[in-house]
Amino acid sequence: MKDDDLRGIRVLIVDDSIDAAESMAFLLEGLGADTLVEIDGPSAIDAAATWAPHVVLLDLGMPGMDGYEVAKSMRAKPALHSVALIALTGRGRDSDMERSAATGFAHHVMKPANIEELKASIVMAVGRSS
Repeated sequence: MKDDDLRGIRVLIVDDSIDAAESMAFLLEGLGADTLVEIDGPSAIDAAATWAPHVVLLDLGMPGMDGYEVAKSMRAKPALHSVALIALTGRGRDSDMERSAATGFAHHVMKPANIEELKASIVMAVGRSS
């Protein structure tokens, strides 16, 4: 894949660790993506409704409103039905992956993320050929 494979793709990064979220934004911007960082569920839902991302990278283990709840809230909004959800999480048991798939996530990527795997997941989620 080329370094600009994510050019024109808007990625909302949601993680309660601001350092992790900003680091991910930096990496994805280097690959051409436009990024926005939010650190909690309610802010992420509002941002998704106004910014219209193509992809949401969503931490599952956030305090308060976890990633599953955020995903369900996003899926309940007609304007967000086509947004691709990717779980970016430290939760990697089979039951976690089954739950994320059942909640509507397109992919389940383990932290620390391999950037090539994450890039491929984003490209597949938006239906772009590499």
